[in-house]
Amino acid sequence: MKQIIIIFSFLTTIFSCSSKMNMSRDNSFKNIYQGSTSGKSKLGYDLIQTNEAYLSLIERLNLEQVENEDLINVDFEDKNVIVIYLGEKNTGGYSIKIEELVWKQNLLLIKTEQIKPKKEDMVTMVITQPYCIATIPKIDLKENKIEIK
Repeated sequence: MKQIIIIFSFLTTIFSCSSKMNMSRDNSFKNIYQGSTSGKSKLGYDLIQTNEAYLSLIERLNLEQVENEDLINVDFEDKNVIVIYLGEKNTGGYSIKIEELVWKQNLLLIKTEQIKPKKEDMVTMVITQPYCIATIPKIDLKENKIEIK
């Protein structure tokens, strides 16, 4: 009986380690801006890979006047920009940001923190579409996929 338990423990350790080895955390992201009027009504994301597309995004979100050094200086040689949309909400007090990046083979899992107001919080009575702009490592979508959690 002891041999069976030892073998089972050994196999469990091997299989749990091998599945974890395929996953790696990536801390090379940076949340650079959060806003509340994206115009997007559903949860989703846009991956921005060129400076031209980025300038178009900044114009669409009316961020031309924002003085944020990280928002202005993005190096598209090393980074991509991802915009994560929380979707339409009936009040203010909602926000979203990247909490963690995890690579699992060819899949980049983007774990987010979604903040919502508490029942007792005073919020604006306006429809919002919260979003977050962040820099992430350069990613090739032909070889990799992105999933938001």
